[in-house]
Amino acid sequence: MRAGTDDKGRGRDQVHADLEGDPLTIAFNPGLLLKALQQIDGSVAQFIFTTATEPTLVHGVDQADVFRGLVMPIRLTG
Repeated sequence: MRAGTDDKGRGRDQVHADLEGDPLTIAFNPGLLLKALQQIDGSVAQFIFTTATEPTLVHGVDQADVFRGLVMPIRLTG
């Protein structure tokens, strides 16, 4: 996971992920992503991607009936 911009600093961290499908590079507004993740009751989130330009479904594992968040990706530059 990477975060940041040239004018505000950068950060990088690794998280465990079980991946299925083709590799995908996608970016989100961190504040909106955090709001969706804060609604999940638990420590594991599931992201369902279609493409880098389509909304992403976010929910807790085995909690799709409790909360489903939809997060729109932002355009990556250069």
